[in-house]
Amino acid sequence: LDNCSWVHLDGRHTPAATKLGELANSKGVLVSLDVEKDRPGLAKLLTKANMLFTNSKYPHIFAEKHGDDSKDIEANMKTILLQLPRLQFVVSTMGADGSIAVVRENNGEEEEEEGKGKDNRFLTFRCQAWQIDAKDIVDTTGAGDAYIAGVIHALVRKQSLESGMKLGSYVAAKKLTRLGAREGTPWRSEAIAEVPGIFHVEKI
Repeated sequence: LDNCSWVHLDGRHTPAATKLGELANSKGVLVSLDVEKDRPGLAKLLTKANMLFTNSKYPHIFAEKHGDDSKDIEANMKTILLQLPRLQFVVSTMGADGSIAVVRENNGEEEEEEGKGKDNRFLTFRCQAWQIDAKDIVDTTGAGDAYIAGVIHALVRKQSLESGMKLGSYVAAKKLTRLGAREGTPWRSEAIAEVPGIFHVEKI
């Protein structure tokens, strides 16, 4: 991992991913993780991640295992952050309902504020799905991966998470219009032209 600043993993082969995550942690390399469902060995792998990408179902599964029987996805995502202190944020994709991110603030510690009642340990962002006509949807294969790629592409270029979510939504929508997991993925020049202001400050 020399000269590497970021590693993206998934939960399909947890022993190998955990080993790579441990190596990345030891070298100060950021680790993002894509989790779709519970798998053997996943609990250990989750502790290696700095960023978690998931779907609308897994936060409920995780929360129930940790005593949170709420069906509210935002509350479930906060439970994930409370249980996994290395995580900076959790992003969940929700198909046509867009995506939601919960971000750790103040190192996850509640600060005293006037007008109590607001949980200032976390920030929540919501992003609408990029509008696409249903008749133009050809194949959903890889749409989640396309979304994650858009978010990571923005973040490595020092853009905000909100910008990343918007770009991810756009990339996923474009992918839906073509067969296969990669064919519809847009070029960066297309994103710049079709998503005004998406790269508002370039800091490569």
